[in-house]
Amino acid sequence: MKYIRDEYNLIHRAGILDRCGGDITRSREKLEHILINYLSARSGVTATIVYDSRNGGGSYGKSPSTKLSLLFASGDADSAINAYIRRNRTRKDIVIVSTDRKDIISTAKGERVKSRSSESFYKMIIRPVSPSQAGPKSLSTSKTSEITNWYKRILEERGRV
Repeated sequence: MKYIRDEYNLIHRAGILDRCGGDITRSREKLEHILINYLSARSGVTATIVYDSRNGGGSYGKSPSTKLSLLFASGDADSAINAYIRRNRTRKDIVIVSTDRKDIISTAKGERVKSRSSESFYKMIIRPVSPSQAGPKSLSTSKTSEITNWYKRILEERGRV
């Protein structure tokens, strides 16, 4: 399964921006960390986070995991996600995560691509992993410290530590 997410949509819908005191960078880092933990505990599940970007130019950012891609859209995330849907409409393993019913969800439905609301996706990724879900690739203590160390390095690079 591959999730394609409009990150800012999810940050606002899940209330993370408010819980991070309005700090968008902290909100992004928190949500990325939650998602990495979710992905690490599941076999065959990946995600691409799509960010709106004036300067991104369609570039991919650094990611601590091969299971997570960070895409800085050339302009708004909605257009990038809609283009992705149209290019990949024959794939059955894609799920679009957004609450933008007018644009993204209607494109997904029209192309017969699965979608899920931002709210339900957030509830799913914050739930603890049950032993039956974890399988052989559950998140180990060493993997958790690896992710934590990666975030510290990123924060240092961004001058936040």
